[in-house]
Amino acid sequence: MGINTAVDPRTIVVNVVLPNKEELIVGARVPEDSRIVRGGQAARLDDVKVGETATITYLRTADGLIARSIHLR
Repeated sequence: MGINTAVDPRTIVVNVVLPNKEELIVGARVPEDSRIVRGGQAARLDDVKVGETATITYLRTADGLIARSIHLR
């Protein structure tokens, strides 16, 4: 889980604070078939706001990370 720091046209970037207090920045492409949920309801990438807390499930590929699901809080 991390704080959303950017939403670019099909990319999401989150800042994750690790248990040792180090920060990890994770960015993933968001394809059309990614599942985006806020409060149990379907949402769109356009609905994601900078500063929101998000949990991302992603797939690591040779071309980078691809978001499979994004859960907003």
